[in-house]
Amino acid sequence: MRKRYILKNKIWIIIFLLAIIGSLLISVSMKKAEESTVLYSYQINRKTNYNVQLKENNFYDQNILSEKESYPSNLIEKIQLNYNYSCMGNKRSDYNYIYNITADIVGTYEDKEIWRKNYILTKSTTSTENATTTLEITPEINIDYQYYKNLVNSYAEANNLLIDAYLEVKLNINIVNNIETVEESQELADEIVVRIPLNNSVTEIEQEYQEISSDSILEPKTLTNKDASSIILLVFGILCIIMALILVILKIGRRTISDKEKYKKNISRILKDYPELIVTVANRPNIDQLNLMRLIKLSDLVDSAEQNKTNIIHYELYKNKKSILYVITGKFVYIYVVTSEEIE
Repeated sequence: MRKRYILKNKIWIIIFLLAIIGSLLISVSMKKAEESTVLYSYQINRKTNYNVQLKENNFYDQNILSEKESYPSNLIEKIQLNYNYSCMGNKRSDYNYIYNITADIVGTYEDKEIWRKNYILTKSTTSTENATTTLEITPEINIDYQYYKNLVNSYAEANNLLIDAYLEVKLNINIVNNIETVEESQELADEIVVRIPLNNSVTEIEQEYQEISSDSILEPKTLTNKDASSIILLVFGILCIIMALILVILKIGRRTISDKEKYKKNISRILKDYPELIVTVANRPNIDQLNLMRLIKLSDLVDSAEQNKTNIIHYELYKNKKSILYVITGKFVYIYVVTSEEIE
């Protein structure tokens, strides 16, 4: 018995170890597969600053107001808008780039766009920066605010519409980046957008862009030795898990078969030892109104049947798994349950 108990424990220990080893191998292989060499990393900074020039008036001490304030729309003459775009990489590269500034009048009615008119404010500028880690673009533009405001008023009057409108001023950038550690050139299209309301009594300029972003260029995905080793670890990990599952299935299956055989042996022995006392029935006896007494020893049930000169009723509750033996006497019913457990 002790050897059998030790053997059972050894099998469960082996199953547990296989499952742990398999999980660890799969985890390590996944991490190795995710590892990639960074060929180039960079950060992009986007920024705008501006000042607002007012018309000659008797209300302000100075006609040029700084940014991030509120401005009376009817007094605005022009807005000087300065862009600052920079790309900083961790390795030297050649930048070929082109940029221009455009503006769109966007008119909306009930939150739906109904009018858009595009303007090219600057010609496209093409340039190159060689063997550098930093590219910086700093154009500026003067916005004739009243010109666009008057266009919106004319549109609204001509169409008899009370619209909301704004001017979307955009720095458009296209970069071809030839990096020394990367075989193919990298293309990047980017923009910095500023929104200027055109039909509010008070104008507040809004920035419509992400100020800072970063990214990396990783080595191309090819089957390297590192990738091959991660695949091997993954395969071994999966095999360990499969072996653990097979052992669990065999263990459970073997236990089920063993329990079935023990039960059949127990019930056969009982039926053979007491053929004159036991009556096998197909339907479970109705004992709802009786007092139930469960006995631990089979001998006690046999003694009760003999003393009361009654039969032992045998009913198989679960086929090849569990039977119940009944002795019914007056208001009492004595039962003994037969399973795969050793009969006492």
